[in-house]
Amino acid sequence: MKNICFKNGDYKHLKDVAIKPDDIGILRGYGIFEFFRTYNGKFFRFNQHMDRLFNSGDVMNINIPYNREEIKEIAQQVKERNDMENCSIRVLITGGRTTGHAHYDPDNPTFMVLCEEPQFLPEDYYQKGVELKTLEHQRILPEVKYTNYILPISKQKELEEEDKFDFLYTYQGKVLESVTSSFVLVKDNKLITASEGILKGTTREFVLELMKDECDIIRREIDVEELKEADEAFLIATNKEVLPVVKVDDIIIGGGEVGKITKKTLRLFRKNTRNF
Repeated sequence: MKNICFKNGDYKHLKDVAIKPDDIGILRGYGIFEFFRTYNGKFFRFNQHMDRLFNSGDVMNINIPYNREEIKEIAQQVKERNDMENCSIRVLITGGRTTGHAHYDPDNPTFMVLCEEPQFLPEDYYQKGVELKTLEHQRILPEVKYTNYILPISKQKELEEEDKFDFLYTYQGKVLESVTSSFVLVKDNKLITASEGILKGTTREFVLELMKDECDIIRREIDVEELKEADEAFLIATNKEVLPVVKVDDIIIGGGEVGKITKKTLRLFRKNTRNF
């Protein structure tokens, strides 16, 4: 892979890109990003990802220096310069260089577009499902895709020691989301997913639209206790697609087997993206 990326107007090899030590993204962890991928060389849900990116910029008071069509062209150029048909694209924006301590100029951000090889999970995960560990946490600005993942990263060793795939955020008795994924609980032919306090997943909305004629779609608060009665559960994310969940902490879901609704959801997702 060539590792060509874009930073503030220039296309460069990643090793030649410098981030200044006084960038507020480094000093204070102040930044936002979007992550999307291609299917058959086409950007998947690009407009929806841009909606969320520009919303994140508004909330974080970072003025994104390019419009969505310009960003699309930059992403296309990065993809082509890396000779990649299918890839993942990361748009990363920090507040730029500090103007003193925690102050920054919102009109002069650091803007980057990176191209990555798609990361595929083992197919065995989709056949057997994964296990999650609950973590009491609600992100500070749930609607913003910001770069701060301090808590789950600091606790990564716990996942490794307990052989869990990822954390499932819970807060005040409610189930929210996973670290980088939306969470869906299946009960009585209903797909139930949190309505507030989460990042609104672009891939989640695509999946729920696909399944609206197959199941009732319910957006509401989910009590932690409902996990014990769930028929099935799964995660949704750009880099995970539809990933079955068969256990949360000590709670076995669906008898520990991947359920038929989860299988159908994954099947429909792959059918509609492979022909995208």
